[in-house]
Amino acid sequence: MKKEERKRIARERVKRLFRLAEEASRQGKQERADRYAELIWRICLRHNLRPRERRRICRRCHCWLQPGKTLRIRTRADKQVVVWQCMRCGFIRRYPYRKVKK
Repeated sequence: MKKEERKRIARERVKRLFRLAEEASRQGKQERADRYAELIWRICLRHNLRPRERRRICRRCHCWLQPGKTLRIRTRADKQVVVWQCMRCGFIRRYPYRKVKK
């Protein structure tokens, strides 16, 4: 099997696992969503891929991030940044934003 074909198959698997993780998270099955997130992380690592929605998986503990359950989102208006904090391991990500001029 060629490298391009392996990457294509890996992308399909990651896409399907994202859908399954979202569905499991909506149904309240957080452990299953975390397992899917771990599988996504491993597949992407093995095949040198970047996950589609990297913000949905914690970089430190590889759990599925769902606002209100495993993710705390805050805005800092003074620094113009959105702060995402994993509620399991405490890992913090900061995403800059700009105010829209009127």
